[in-house]
Amino acid sequence: MCKESKVSGYQALYLPSVGFAATFDRAANTTGNKVYRFSDLKDRDLILSPDSTAGIFRWYLDECLDLNGIKCSWVAPCFRYRNVQHRGFHQFGFAAINTLHCPNGNLDWPLIEVTNSLLKIFKNDLGLDISIEVTNIGGIRRLLVDAAKSGESGALLGQLYSIKSKDERSRYLRRYCKQNPAHEALEFLFGQTDRSTISHEAEELLEALTNEMQTFADHIIEISGIGYCLQTLHSSEILSGLGVRFFTASGTFVGDGGRYDVYGQAFDDRIKSVVSTCSGVEMISRETEQLSNQQSCILISTADYAHVAYWLAESLRDANFSASIEIIAETKHQRRATKSIAQKSLYFGVIGSQEVNDEALWMVTSGSKNKSLVRFSELASWLNQRDSEAKKRNHSYDL
Repeated sequence: MCKESKVSGYQALYLPSVGFAATFDRAANTTGNKVYRFSDLKDRDLILSPDSTAGIFRWYLDECLDLNGIKCSWVAPCFRYRNVQHRGFHQFGFAAINTLHCPNGNLDWPLIEVTNSLLKIFKNDLGLDISIEVTNIGGIRRLLVDAAKSGESGALLGQLYSIKSKDERSRYLRRYCKQNPAHEALEFLFGQTDRSTISHEAEELLEALTNEMQTFADHIIEISGIGYCLQTLHSSEILSGLGVRFFTASGTFVGDGGRYDVYGQAFDDRIKSVVSTCSGVEMISRETEQLSNQQSCILISTADYAHVAYWLAESLRDANFSASIEIIAETKHQRRATKSIAQKSLYFGVIGSQEVNDEALWMVTSGSKNKSLVRFSELASWLNQRDSEAKKRNHSYDL
């Protein structure tokens, strides 16, 4: 963290664990019934910090307002009413406040920078393969502004987020939106409308939003996969532009970020633009510990082909790979059982009648869609090649 901050010009912060409740109450959705609140000897209302955002805003307004903009990295102790394991945790991340203003639809360079900085920590320092999911809440907000009958586009977004049924969303959009291409695009994204039935103008609006996400992703480094999702409203109450979520190879969510201009302006109108990305120390620690305990390979089969799985596992162990066997029943829940078992290994393969006949099986990399058809006799060589490629990717981390 310190190394990346020094190289990229971030000011490093360690945020306090206690603050005045008034500071956090100004940051939407950080207080409520999930915080530890108490009074000091002067009867001032204090809380244990539930989130890093308000602390960063307060620090900027107190210390850096005379600057044109600031980039910072931080570690923040946080406390929330959750289960015992997650009541206390540490967030870390990168942020840029009042740096480069990015009008809607323009390439968001500040967000690209803070996203790449966090990805370097994941990849180079922690040895994690990370995939990202890109969202475009800012684009959805613009569609709602164009479609809304009144000026209450923000309220429309909140309602869409709270309504789970597509039928109800369609009825809500028809009630509060004008009949125009923006409404058609919203109906496709959140209602029941088929894309083939929308107008050419609505199709162009959707393509423009997708292009914004893809152009952003073209400048992101150190990732193993990219997903684009226009139909998610995750964090829509605070995001005002693109959003990004980080996932490990096993599919574990380990962080998020995005553009939060509206959120910052609601805290204090002197904050004009905000981008940030963050993760959690304990979350990452659990993930790296799980990776270190993973088996190299798990072979999954039904009882009829257990003898083949045992033979293959022994041959892998003779080649100094860790390998285990999981026998599952032939039921309608077979796919679910396979998915649960697969999370325990770096690679897995399923052995059935077709695989035995072909003397080959599909080997899958856990948490991804990458798979390779490997002959039984070449399985150890295949694993050795994958290990060599992983070491080459993580060379800087090993040093």
